[in-house]
Amino acid sequence: PEKCSKKPPNDGKMDVLETDSWIGLVCLSFSPVLQSSRLAGLVSRVCSGFSDDARLEELQVFYDKYSKWIPVKTFHKIEESIRTNKAWLAKNEAAVCEWVMAQQN
Repeated sequence: PEKCSKKPPNDGKMDVLETDSWIGLVCLSFSPVLQSSRLAGLVSRVCSGFSDDARLEELQVFYDKYSKWIPVKTFHKIEESIRTNKAWLAKNEAAVCEWVMAQQN
């Protein structure tokens, strides 16, 4: 299903977009007059905390749809950032959790 599909008008006052994911939120912020560099920056900031394969797949779907608005170099940087976050978590998550638990005692 489309992440940015329009729902029926809300009491005839305005259209409502689905925001069940980060893609929906980016679409809410996106307008046809938005410059590609601003969209690329927005996507980069939204994705900066992502750290799993599901988010990488979502990013690829988003890029496939909006590739003309996001430079490939920026897309690859975002992918690399997600992979780096994933690797950091794999290496450090247990130690961080252990430290947090020790601080609570």
